[in-house]
Amino acid sequence: NVPPLLLQSLDAIYRLPGECPRVSAVHLAERLGVELPQAEERTGALEGMGLLGTETSGRIVFTPEGERLALGLMIIVLSRR
Repeated sequence: NVPPLLLQSLDAIYRLPGECPRVSAVHLAERLGVELPQAEERTGALEGMGLLGTETSGRIVFTPEGERLALGLMIIVLSRR
């Protein structure tokens, strides 16, 4: 079970590469309108769930499971339009 705030973050991370190819917690914070520590807390929680990873450069990457979940979210959102 992924809490709604983390689903929101996962969705934003999935959409961000269209705006910036190397998504980081800084980009996520800007996109969500939150402070950097909040974005880092969310990415850390998603990492702990095995949905994301962070490269040494700070770039956020999906695990295969995280990418499947994010894609599923996109399909749900698009089907509701």
